[in-house]
Amino acid sequence: MFVKGRAALIGVVVACLLPLFSVSAQPFDPVEEPLYPYQYYLHAINIEAAWEISKGSSDVVVAIIDEGLTDHEEIHQDRILEGIDFWDGDSDARPFGNGSHGVASAGIVGAAHNGKGIAGIAPEVKFIPVRILERNELRGSTRSARMQSIADAIDYSWQNGADVILMGWGLTDYDGDPSHPAYASIVDALERAATLGRSGLGSILVAAVGNHAVQLGNFAAFPASVPQVISVGSVDQQNEKWYYSVSAEEVDIVAQSGDLSFGPDLIVGGCAVQSSDFFSIDLRGDVWTIEPDRSSGDWDVGWNPGSAGVCENGYTRYTWSMDGRNQPDPLPGYTAHFGGTSAAAPQIAGVASLMLVVNQNLHAEEVAALLRDTATDLGDEGCDTLFGCGIINAGLAVEMAAGSAIPTGITSATLPEETRVFPNPASSRLFVQNTSTNTHSTTVHVVDVTGRTMIFGDIEPTGSIDVSRWPAGMYFYRVMSPGSVHGRGTFSVIR
Repeated sequence: MFVKGRAALIGVVVACLLPLFSVSAQPFDPVEEPLYPYQYYLHAINIEAAWEISKGSSDVVVAIIDEGLTDHEEIHQDRILEGIDFWDGDSDARPFGNGSHGVASAGIVGAAHNGKGIAGIAPEVKFIPVRILERNELRGSTRSARMQSIADAIDYSWQNGADVILMGWGLTDYDGDPSHPAYASIVDALERAATLGRSGLGSILVAAVGNHAVQLGNFAAFPASVPQVISVGSVDQQNEKWYYSVSAEEVDIVAQSGDLSFGPDLIVGGCAVQSSDFFSIDLRGDVWTIEPDRSSGDWDVGWNPGSAGVCENGYTRYTWSMDGRNQPDPLPGYTAHFGGTSAAAPQIAGVASLMLVVNQNLHAEEVAALLRDTATDLGDEGCDTLFGCGIINAGLAVEMAAGSAIPTGITSATLPEETRVFPNPASSRLFVQNTSTNTHSTTVHVVDVTGRTMIFGDIEPTGSIDVSRWPAGMYFYRVMSPGSVHGRGTFSVIR
């Protein structure tokens, strides 16, 4: 969902990071959710291979900074931690009217596997709802006030234990340039989250790159334009870049999604009431997820048919067509019409959550590097502006995070106290300290994620390796002396 300033809607998509440890694959139960066959986007990212390793944990917390979140049969109240509403200034972070964007995003991340509807990527995670949006607007009478509300939302998230922070929206003011003074308070908050979150390991920051390629051009929306943020684009079911998804050097990774959900024109006054409070939107997305349940006491409508003629304050009139697709009508509390990069970003947040379950010691930079390094390349060889480093490969990313894909010869990852490899991540030199041997040299073996040897040789017991010319990414090492292996693990190179 992308908002510019307060009310200028440029793409209303309200429908639309150290050492590894071994993890044994858990018995995999076939997914028996009735709507799972229609979740094409999950089948495209090798999710079942990830589920063979982990389906998540309640120890991992995802903050949804969005329109709000409410309990649902797929996300019970006991999985929703205390949140905050920066719009109304209270702790009731439920959405207003039929605002469903945050609920839909949370469904992709973590809908339960309970046989009732869809399958979430990490079905056991907990959520912190942080409400900053209402009808695609940011609260605040001035621009600085609106920016400060986002900064406060980010700080609240990591300070209250968010391991992953999802921002499935973006700002296009100033072409999303994070160096613009208007964004300074948010950039500072993102830096704090990336360095102080998770007790210094860094919260994983995920944002949608933007749906404005046609209307405004190819630049990453803010905060996807910020280096510490994993920037997510979208592709269609043929893995071709969607026309709306921004092409930019900031794009890290992509996931499959549906069309935008606003049609060719945004019609104000969709309930035959000439008021800017109401919109009529043609739903063209085809991503299945959850929405506020129309059959429950607090919610009358969501994104599905049934809202026509409902013109109470805060509600939107939606029209939609499945265009002959052989899919069932959505049940109450579910939608088939999410889309845009807003529906791609939650997939990355969900997979990142699984990675943290199997390896809670990963730094934020390592999670980002693993996601890029394990992605399935699309388009031109290597990372590019269209697809980033490719479409997310959930199975390989979780496998690598768990350590079960360490190349032959580096089969277990332990790090005794007498062995230190630092700094991690590194950018120029990597120092190796081995105090467990009296020999005059230490042998170091380093390979990349494909198993290619980067170095195999002797250095001083406290020596260093020049990594300034190595590609950014994750590497596996062994520190050895004659007759023994003193340490195994991983480090990352950043640029």
